[in-house]
Amino acid sequence: MVQEDATSDPKTRIRIGRLFVQAGSPARAAQVFRDILHDAPANGEAYAGLGEAEFARGNYRVAQRDFLAAVRWAPDDQAVRQRLDFSNELLRLDPTIRDLSAAERFRRSLKLVELTLDEIRSCIGPNPSQELRGLLDKVAKALAVHVGVAHKNEVSESNLDLAEQLWQARKKECKSPPDGNTPLALVLARLTQ
Repeated sequence: MVQEDATSDPKTRIRIGRLFVQAGSPARAAQVFRDILHDAPANGEAYAGLGEAEFARGNYRVAQRDFLAAVRWAPDDQAVRQRLDFSNELLRLDPTIRDLSAAERFRRSLKLVELTLDEIRSCIGPNPSQELRGLLDKVAKALAVHVGVAHKNEVSESNLDLAEQLWQARKKECKSPPDGNTPLALVLARLTQ
């Protein structure tokens, strides 16, 4: 009886869902939040929780949609708005999204190279390794090349490889480890899967 009362209380159910996310069970959390939304479709906290669960599962587009719904139902919740902004930024970078044009995929691949280059430049010392200097030269050439429409897909793949190589070099060359919870880090992690 007490358990039934506790699990019928939306606040308690939301807490349970959040605990599932924290415990590394985002699929179970998503189900808890969906059940809440079945009973109370205007619950902004449940949409936010569902967004977190989907984000933890790597379903960034679905998470974005859930965060957007959460903002609609709880427009003053700045934490949810920040998560929506974070999701939007990540999705603007992701070159693996379906139905991107070759030009857009190419633009995103260049952006990833540029951001990764900025990331490594911010932490390397004045004397990078010979290997890194060679990679930086390769990146500079890739960024300077004009690419015709017919070759954008091919060059996009090369750019993504360069971004991954830079990210790996950053891990070796820089004293502090990269923040794994940035849009850049999450997109690069997805590319290496």
